[in-house]
Amino acid sequence: MKKTLLSLLIASIAASGASAQMLINGAGATFPYPIYSKWFNEYVKVDPSVRFNYQSIGSGGGQKQILSETVDFGASDGPMSDENLAKAPRALWHFPTVAGADVITYNLPGDPKLRIDGETIAGSFLGKITNGMTRPSRARTRTSSCPTWTSSSFTARMEAAQRISSPII
Repeated sequence: MKKTLLSLLIASIAASGASAQMLINGAGATFPYPIYSKWFNEYVKVDPSVRFNYQSIGSGGGQKQILSETVDFGASDGPMSDENLAKAPRALWHFPTVAGADVITYNLPGDPKLRIDGETIAGSFLGKITNGMTRPSRARTRTSSCPTWTSSSFTARMEAAQRISSPII
């Protein structure tokens, strides 16, 4: 009888421990969402007691939510400003999880072979070149309720490229 009770007690403790789950909430950048999703799905195969909920709402949204403590982690395409870090209710850690790049594409009839320098690309995207095939255009970037690091980083690179002319395509 004692062995049966002990076995039942151990089984119930093991069962209650196995059914306990941890939910990790995160929000932020849209760029890393595909790889985060894959990582989360793979991790659950190793430890089914852990679940992830990640909302890809944009870098600014991730920063806002980590500052308001509504998520366990926030993801951003770039680091938080010193001003935002000062608003944090406790110390936050910055560490890179994913690396990527901005890519420029074009769609012109006849598939011409282009060799355009950085200054020309920058002038086109910044709306400073208005003649010929390089009419003003807008960078098509992901958008969210807040400005994204990707957009500001791309614009900064374009402004720098105007100062230093070098072939990049």
